[in-house]
Amino acid sequence: MLRAIAAAKKKNDKIDASKIDDCLRCDFLPECHMASMDIEDRRRTLRYRTCRLGGQYTAREMQVLRLRYESRPVGTKNLKARSLKQM
Repeated sequence: MLRAIAAAKKKNDKIDASKIDDCLRCDFLPECHMASMDIEDRRRTLRYRTCRLGGQYTAREMQVLRLRYESRPVGTKNLKARSLKQM
C-alpha cells in the first residue's frame, strides 16, 4: 500500500493521508528499526570524521602529490600527472 502512495501519479496530501490511515487501521504498516544509542554515537563520530577530517586528509594528500609531480626529474612519467593538471 505504501508503494502505491509513492508510485501514484496524482499526489495529494488528503488522498495519501487517507491511505496511510487505512494502513494503520488494518495494521499494514511495516515495523521500523531504531538503532541503539551506542550505534547512533558511533555513526555520529564517523560522520564527523568523514565530513570534517576527510576533506583535510584529501587536501593534504593532493599537496603531497603536487609536490612529487613538481619535483620529479624531467622526462619521467607520472601516472597521476593528468589528474594533477586538471586541478
